[in-house]
Amino acid sequence: MRTPLRTDEKIILQTRRHWFVLIIPFLFSAALIWFSLYLYSKTPSLEWYPLLLTLFSLLFIVYRYYAWKFDLWIVTSHRVIDEEGVFSINSKESPIDKINNVSYRQSLIGRIIGFGDVQIQTAAEQGETNYSNISKPQRLKEALSAAQEIYKEFQMNRQAYKLADAVDGEIGEETKECPYCAEKIKAKAKVCRYCKREL
Repeated sequence: MRTPLRTDEKIILQTRRHWFVLIIPFLFSAALIWFSLYLYSKTPSLEWYPLLLTLFSLLFIVYRYYAWKFDLWIVTSHRVIDEEGVFSINSKESPIDKINNVSYRQSLIGRIIGFGDVQIQTAAEQGETNYSNISKPQRLKEALSAAQEIYKEFQMNRQAYKLADAVDGEIGEETKECPYCAEKIKAKAKVCRYCKREL
């Protein structure tokens, strides 16, 4: 994962496409390598030119492997990050509080091998996002549900702390501002109750 996390954010699940998506590129590269070696052995007049096809095939399969490796979906306590790219980074995110519904679908082969499609409906502008050929889609759905619960609990605690701060302020207890998250905390506090950092 190359997208930086926020201060109070933690990863719940990191997943990618199922490994079976590499089968066709691998078979294609293997066929090209076999063909280039066959040409090299049968037509010596071509010298080393068929070996360029072998090199191209090897580079192709290496590129496809890293494209698969860096094509990630990360569920955190605040958002869902869709990240891809080998030489560059393309990152798209959906806030957890904007997700309305999550569903997944698996074919018979998908259930046997362990892949499927996940559909996320959000209140954001994109509306609906489809993730195809995900490894263990049920885990992604469960992680999103867990992230929603964690986010709701975080927001409730945050509101409760702010209410407590308001009451403390009315009573006259001294407060100070946390230098890390800028929230108001008790003046004698050694650890910020919002960002959990030591002061």
